[in-house]
Amino acid sequence: MIVCIFHGRTPSRAAVAAALLAAGAGLAGCASMGDGMSTAFADPAKYQLYDCKQLETERKSLDTRAAELEGLIEKAQAASQVRGG
Repeated sequence: MIVCIFHGRTPSRAAVAAALLAAGAGLAGCASMGDGMSTAFADPAKYQLYDCKQLETERKSLDTRAAELEGLIEKAQAASQVRGG
């Protein structure tokens, strides 16, 4: 990307630093939304075209599903202990 901007000229360190800073700032907008979200493997292409609001909705949906599954696991463990397993 930087090479295309400078058309064959070597970019200065300041220009490279500015480009990296701009890219980092652009990516930081969604980074703060990971409150309590555990890391997991996901196909990056699935969420590539989502904006921050869509990502937040999806995260809430996944949190709800994870809580539901945790409840079912606890229920199954309790039932297993009652049966002596």
